[in-house]
Amino acid sequence: MMTIFVICVGVNPDHNFLTQSPMNLQPEHIMTQAHQGTALITGASTGIGAVYAERLAQRGFDLILVARSRDRLVSLAERVTNGTGRSLEIIDADLNDPTSLTTVEAKLKEDASIALLVNNAGVGAHTPLLDSDVDAMTRMIDLNVTALTYFHEVSKGGHFAAWEQPQLFAEELRAAFRPLR
Repeated sequence: MMTIFVICVGVNPDHNFLTQSPMNLQPEHIMTQAHQGTALITGASTGIGAVYAERLAQRGFDLILVARSRDRLVSLAERVTNGTGRSLEIIDADLNDPTSLTTVEAKLKEDASIALLVNNAGVGAHTPLLDSDVDAMTRMIDLNVTALTYFHEVSKGGHFAAWEQPQLFAEELRAAFRPLR
């Protein structure tokens, strides 16, 4: 199981694509050249995060992609840039690392073009809770809960404060822990 929390802040409520699964956003229906601002996406190198990157670029967003794997980010950035012509920046960052959190925080605070924050980074437990390593569980909580809370708090200040209706939604909420046995 994987827990994925997505924060979308400062989004125009008319952007109904955010209430759909990114898998349902077909490129032929959403390609636009109109600039929508910049979307910062964590956990962007694979899976749902990569799909969000592709679909948001097709919807007119420039992107800041954040993930641990620089190679995967570079590959995705090249593919999205070639396919959409949108501007992309990559930040290779492990959100369990305080220095990386500070780097992303600074980007969120300083880049006034950011109109959307998609906090997609997350992991899940693959062992029963009673068999789990406490350090691994702490890292999972730090990523799934602490980083999410931290970015939500950062998004409440600075240029984000001018947004009329920040939105918080979860792309997919699944149990991060298996039931006790």
